[in-house]
Amino acid sequence: MSYFPEVQDPVPCEGPDSRNPLAFKYYNASQLVAGKSMADHLRFAVAYWHTFKGPGTDIFGSATFERPWNTGATPLEIAESSKYSASNSRESIRAKVVLPVPGGPQKMR
Repeated sequence: MSYFPEVQDPVPCEGPDSRNPLAFKYYNASQLVAGKSMADHLRFAVAYWHTFKGPGTDIFGSATFERPWNTGATPLEIAESSKYSASNSRESIRAKVVLPVPGGPQKMR
């Protein structure tokens, strides 16, 4: 099951005239800039908690984000669903996911 079925995998580069809101306009992973690919210059990363777990609360009110993967009968089911969602999204934008490490520095995967 995909939580983002409208997102092509991987997200395409369609150029600056594209009207597709789910496409890169200028980022083309394989294009060379100063002898290195854009993928080497611009390595995407995603902060796991803020992107996939945080409910969007702030000092003004309650949760503002719907997280369809944050549901399940047990905490383990919720964790597995969140992990699947993060993995699915990461692959679409070719990003690394920053995972919190209890009692230690964050690691990129």
